[in-house]
Amino acid sequence: MMSLTKIREAREFYKGNLIRVLDKEGLFDYLELPKSMEEIVEQFNYTDLDLVSTTLEVLQSDKILSLTPDSKFYFNNHKLGHYPEKSRLLSDALLDIMLQYVEFYPQRLKGKFADFTGGINLFNWDDALTDTLYEQMRKSAFAYVNAIKHEGDFLEIGTGAGYSTAAIFNYYLQAKKFYPGTKMKIIGIDTDESLLNIARDEFPKMLSRHSDKTEEEIASLKEYYPKFQQASVTNLPFDDNSFDMVYSSQVLHWTNTPKAITEMLRVTKPNGFVFGAQSVAPRVNHYANSHVIVVKGAQGFFTRDQLINWAKEAGARKIKTSYPLITVCFKFLK
Repeated sequence: MMSLTKIREAREFYKGNLIRVLDKEGLFDYLELPKSMEEIVEQFNYTDLDLVSTTLEVLQSDKILSLTPDSKFYFNNHKLGHYPEKSRLLSDALLDIMLQYVEFYPQRLKGKFADFTGGINLFNWDDALTDTLYEQMRKSAFAYVNAIKHEGDFLEIGTGAGYSTAAIFNYYLQAKKFYPGTKMKIIGIDTDESLLNIARDEFPKMLSRHSDKTEEEIASLKEYYPKFQQASVTNLPFDDNSFDMVYSSQVLHWTNTPKAITEMLRVTKPNGFVFGAQSVAPRVNHYANSHVIVVKGAQGFFTRDQLINWAKEAGARKIKTSYPLITVCFKFLK
């Protein structure tokens, strides 16, 4: 479970990562003497002034930097402190991915972006998405809307290498939703064709990790296997009113969130619903967000109120959300 102790440890892990990267950049050495934001920008060739300002404000609020009366920043600590090198909330694979992303933060300050999986071992993503944290979120989201009692066309956003899709397939398999003439059909989308190739090739093996079915029994279900398709949630290649359920877990901060919600509701049938789980600000702070916003097209983390407002603007008829420790479970009824 996500204990408060583990959450605090994760926050310190993210904070330490960003401080380490900025220290390697030479920011703190440069700020041994007070400098204005303009001088900092010029020294390091930063171009994203809003992000520079946010970064300096966060470091000031945590007393890592101080501000002179004439609004110049200077390094307040001669020791940056000790931060955890790992977080028990994250798997080793997910830790590796986050560490690779945060290394790009200085480039992000210069207006450059990383690709979502560019330069990252795809099997790290495969392992990361099997993480217990993701599994807990998925189970919470399904329980929150009692999704298993529903049957119909199901779209998973951000299927990745297919581990989550296999888990979802197994939920409906256990509920006896697959039979001749069934209405239960699952499609998983992702932007990365390499991950989708893993999903297609490895689906029976993925399913065996969730199910007690024999290899022969799994093979006999082939006609019901999910379909995997390359697509972006901000431009879904499906007709209006195509799906009874559209599911998204920990995806929305990686994309243009308002546009994604609009698209998900567009392809949802009347009386169908969009649902999922999503970590939100301010429970997820700038230090964690710094590991996300380096990615091209990523919205970054947002608040629960923003999520609700975007769903309203997209035409959701009824909106329901929870608010656990850091993650919101949500349901948008069309």
